[in-house]
Amino acid sequence: NEQSTYTIEAFKRARNEWPWSGVMVLENYSPSTNLNDPRWGFAITTQNGNQKPIASDIKHYLSSIQLLGAPHGIHAPNSIFAKFGKNWKFSDLGADIPQFGNTSLNFTFEGTDVGIIVRRGDYRATLYVEIDSKPANMLPLTANGESYQILTSPDLANRVEIIHVATNLEMGKHVVSIRAERGWNQWAIVGFSIGNKPDISTVIIALVTSVLLFVISLTYIALNNVLIRKYINQSISYLNNRAHLLTTICFGLLFWMSAGITWGQKLPQLFYKQNELIPIAITTISALTYYASPWLIISLTSLLTLLILFMIRPSIALAMIALVIPFYLYPKAMFERVFSTTEVFTLLALASTIARQILFANKKSTEISYFRFKLSNLDKGVLIFGIISSASIFGASEVKVALTELRVIIIEPILFYILIRITPLNKKELIRISDYFIVGALLVAVIGVYQYILGVNLIATDDGILRMRSVFGSPNNVGLFLGRALPISMAMAIVPSSYFSRMRRTFYAFAFLLMLTAILLSFSRGAILLGVPFAVISVAIYYYGKKSYVPIFIISILGLILVYIFSPQLRMNTINNQTFGPTFFRINLWKSTISMIADNLWTGVGLDNFLYAYRGKYILPVAWQDPNMSHAHNFVLDFLSRLGIFGLASIIWIIYTFFKHVSIKIKTTNDPIYRAITIGFASSMINFMTHGLVDASYWFVDLAYTFMMTLAIIQCIENTDISVNDKSN
Repeated sequence: NEQSTYTIEAFKRARNEWPWSGVMVLENYSPSTNLNDPRWGFAITTQNGNQKPIASDIKHYLSSIQLLGAPHGIHAPNSIFAKFGKNWKFSDLGADIPQFGNTSLNFTFEGTDVGIIVRRGDYRATLYVEIDSKPANMLPLTANGESYQILTSPDLANRVEIIHVATNLEMGKHVVSIRAERGWNQWAIVGFSIGNKPDISTVIIALVTSVLLFVISLTYIALNNVLIRKYINQSISYLNNRAHLLTTICFGLLFWMSAGITWGQKLPQLFYKQNELIPIAITTISALTYYASPWLIISLTSLLTLLILFMIRPSIALAMIALVIPFYLYPKAMFERVFSTTEVFTLLALASTIARQILFANKKSTEISYFRFKLSNLDKGVLIFGIISSASIFGASEVKVALTELRVIIIEPILFYILIRITPLNKKELIRISDYFIVGALLVAVIGVYQYILGVNLIATDDGILRMRSVFGSPNNVGLFLGRALPISMAMAIVPSSYFSRMRRTFYAFAFLLMLTAILLSFSRGAILLGVPFAVISVAIYYYGKKSYVPIFIISILGLILVYIFSPQLRMNTINNQTFGPTFFRINLWKSTISMIADNLWTGVGLDNFLYAYRGKYILPVAWQDPNMSHAHNFVLDFLSRLGIFGLASIIWIIYTFFKHVSIKIKTTNDPIYRAITIGFASSMINFMTHGLVDASYWFVDLAYTFMMTLAIIQCIENTDISVNDKSN
């Protein structure tokens, strides 16, 4: 009858158009006790409680339905729609991949989305997945075009999770085919998840069109009404004024410390009247006491002393931070926690600056001119970079590690940058920061060479070659850090003798040679073949301009001789080996990173989440021997994978603006020392880019601090008032 036909058609429509809806209930089986209720016309039973013919018609229809595949929902491995090879084992835990025999399975489903529920952990296994004999559209691809899913968990912890393998399929029947490689005794396959997404494109188009028409109509009415137009203009003016006020307040709060930092007249005059050696010596002794003392009370007392000393001489605080940059891996234990000396000194310097501003905001000193801070393009770039990095936390899957990297590699280096920018520095103080940085790098080289002579703390390659790692965990980090300091020492070593004493120039030359030796003993190919040559050549070009071809020729000859001598240690014969070895793994790492970026182009995977995304999803099966890669070994891919396209854009803007500052300064300065510092730090940035093509660039504490210090020092050279420089050196 008509009621049966109408109801069955409703069932069909709901099944075809709303398969995602889950359980649906047919209303009005037996409506109410009120016999006059009009809903009785739609009831399945009569008022006497007997079933109408529609009941049997619905039963007949439902019994005739034959499912072509698993419907929307969660399905166990023993589902009738799953077909496993004969060697698979089953239990309450799920299905276990066989060690021998057929490791394939097929699962038929009806829907637009499909996922596999898997048990992941600290084991190696790979699922190769196809949907209707095509690669799954939510999984990365191998070089052969196969889509795959790694079962190693990102953090190596045991977990059960749904892996989404395909989405936006056409509505209807599909077959997911899975071939497993390894993973036996793990009960890896827990189930399947099927979803159906309704087609809402028509609704979206209609909604967007309606909104646009509404906005256009409202705009037309507003613009043609005098009162409304006047009100809008007044509102815009009001908001504009408030926006300017808010911007002024924000920047004022950010840099308010610079307004009142002067030399307080009532501070101990010892540090002003005496030679620079006294405050430097006391600060150094306090720092060593803090780090070396096994007693908490002495360490805390030393920290308090450092806080006072940093408040009296903020420039020494900045120099001390520059000195300890490479030693962040040797923290100080306090309160059952460990704290990096770099981090502690940065926070002490910040606290001392704030305290100085509060205590002596109304004091004026004639010993140094006020520092007038103006937000530069580099400042804006650093600020935007910090904001983008902070925002990436919201998209990170491993939030805890992302927050740690935000603190130690983004916020604290930017604080160091801000402290250098807002602290009034004269010429001697600016040179001191650079010198202390070189001293820190020299200590790294001395420790490394000493260890190499003794044969301790070395890493042996597969070929038996011993590589120096000094204070770092990897020899490559030696090449990365010393590669940033090397061009600075070189640029300072060739300053004309009339501006630097022989002893100072000898110190820079000695530092250069020892750092070069340490880099060679690290056998870092990225440093020796890319970073150092380009940095050294750039020093020559900046210094000699068009006449630089002679020093470049000499440098090139010496470089080729060194490469020839050390070619066995540098494993030159393996550079072009794309089937095994470092080059093979690096190329596969870049391929995996490109897949990662393609899936996260706008936001990236988040700070310090590269390792987890790479190890848990994007590592190519052929690169299984090297799963613990924490960065992309290419500065472009690094910033893209972590922060997305906006993060890369911000760093490109920073580098472009930096070299614009450098170009102007080198052309306009008449001070050979400022010119040497500018050339040194510019060449250090060139090392950042060239060595960063094949290794890390920013995402280590020492490299992040060095990067931010480089940006700040170049601007301080521009902003330093040369007329008040003391006659240093």
